[in-house]
Amino acid sequence: MLKPKAELAERIDLGFFAPVLTKVLREAATGRRKESGESDYVKIASKNASVVLVPVPVDEDGLPSLAFQEAVAARYASLQALKIRLAGLLADLSKKRIAFAAHQGATEEFKITDLFDVGKGNGGLTRSYVLAHAGEYPVYTGSSFRNETAGHIDSYAYEGDYLTWAADGYAGPVFARTGRFSANSHAGILKAKEEFAPYLHLPYLEYALTPIFESMAVGRYRQDGSPDYTRVTVGMVRGAAVILPVDVEGLPDAAVQAAISERIAPLERDKRAVEDELRRLVQADTLVDWANGLDPWREDEIEAA
Repeated sequence: MLKPKAELAERIDLGFFAPVLTKVLREAATGRRKESGESDYVKIASKNASVVLVPVPVDEDGLPSLAFQEAVAARYASLQALKIRLAGLLADLSKKRIAFAAHQGATEEFKITDLFDVGKGNGGLTRSYVLAHAGEYPVYTGSSFRNETAGHIDSYAYEGDYLTWAADGYAGPVFARTGRFSANSHAGILKAKEEFAPYLHLPYLEYALTPIFESMAVGRYRQDGSPDYTRVTVGMVRGAAVILPVDVEGLPDAAVQAAISERIAPLERDKRAVEDELRRLVQADTLVDWANGLDPWREDEIEAA
């Protein structure tokens, strides 16, 4: 906790110091970070926080300039308000699913366990393990984002075509995977059974299963209905079913599945592109220019502007 000193309290605008201190304290924090450089688990000791240096605009007497702080704080507040609106748009868009018209031909309901072997990732693929065994193979985790991983390691557990689902966190999203990869215990694994593999188009199953799994999720939800922390267990998936288009023999029709997924794919790509850009803007650090090029140390220029 930080409290302005009494002798400077009337010259301190907390709206200015909040973003400035956030930046310098983040830089002073130590701990684990993700591959992207984002914080995974970091902390800052009180003694370290007490010695950080903070850039502060001053007046001609060398004292903190309240007018300048207020000007910068107002700009920061307006940008933060915009980011809140963008975050709302992102949340709304992320909850929406691209629906496809009901197949007009024959359909049948199939139990997941009839079509797939159901499992879960390896709980031994901890953060420390991933860091100690860095390599080229992705470790998928319980993320609602397709390409987010827990890192890359020097071995793989799966090779070929699979589906994974986010088992906890924001649980339910399903992704088609191909190639060599591993998964930790926050991801579930679906492998098509040999006798059904030729009749299943996994990108279609990704679209078909995601809303089913999300509807099964249990856990904590925010006031707006969005997930806070939810889970979809192996047992829940084993009890689920999916309706698929079938051919004249009553088997899943892979050609129809492929045709439907090919119509959805470009729409999903566009949706993800918009989500990625909104996410980039929401997560970006807010850097407020010092009063649009004016000398940050001259209060008279701020007042004149």
